[in-house]
Amino acid sequence: MIYSDSNSEIGLAKMEFISELNPQFPLACYEYSLRNRSDPWHWHSAFELNIVAEGSCKCLIGGKTRILQEGMGVFINSAMLHAILADGTLKGRIKSIVFDKGLVAETGSLISEKYIQPFLNVNNFNGIILRKSIPWQQEIMQRADAVLEACRTEAYGYELTVAALCGQILASIQPWVIEYENELTEGTANKTLFVKPMLLYIWEHYAEPLTLEDIAKAGWISKNECIQCFHQVVGISPIQYVKGYRLQRAAALLLDTEESISQIAAACGFQDGGYFARAFSERYGTTPLSWRRARRNSINSPL
Repeated sequence: MIYSDSNSEIGLAKMEFISELNPQFPLACYEYSLRNRSDPWHWHSAFELNIVAEGSCKCLIGGKTRILQEGMGVFINSAMLHAILADGTLKGRIKSIVFDKGLVAETGSLISEKYIQPFLNVNNFNGIILRKSIPWQQEIMQRADAVLEACRTEAYGYELTVAALCGQILASIQPWVIEYENELTEGTANKTLFVKPMLLYIWEHYAEPLTLEDIAKAGWISKNECIQCFHQVVGISPIQYVKGYRLQRAAALLLDTEESISQIAAACGFQDGGYFARAFSERYGTTPLSWRRARRNSINSPL
């Protein structure tokens, strides 16, 4: 188990696996600011529950974008492609728990069959928005807060407490799975299956020249279908996504390395340094060098 309470980027793996989850106790807890969120699209086999502790944020899942205000939350089902993004205020702070089904029950057990399998057997249950105004949803968020507090203090026996609380969270949501099946879905379940391998291809090859045909081949679909899938699931075209992802990777390198601007541009797939500078300025509002200086000064300045 890992508890992280900082403004730094969190280490969620993007695909089917979270390195922080210990197989012996598969739970991770986070509290982080969205100001430093990098490449938010990801999925994993674990369940995820996020609560907006401060400000607001955007939740992207199942082809829908929802604005979550302070005090609201979202439960995200296993294997769902999703993103939690900063909104225009950049003031969102998120509390998050991520736990594998094995924390609650062994596969094949009565508890697993009764309380976990229903989540995995429903095609269109991506997740559910949680609101304080609905009592049973407020109780779920209170249990999530209790999980975070138990993991923060690590008092003797906290593992048993946390496992029980996560089981109670699933048990509280499970009866509502069918009713809320389409709340976070726009009929994109099949399209997500194509988008996942295309995203993986981009993440692995972003530093290389990429064409629409290359991306479409990764999903075994046509170029037109590729464009349609990206628009419906991610909200932008595949080429726009590639450009945005390269800029996010460039921003990370600017912050974390001493490489020159031209070296970073080349490492992130920008063959033209001038184009990189213009694209970076359009996205971040300043030049790469100025952004690097400002962000490092901000990190190093006393609170």
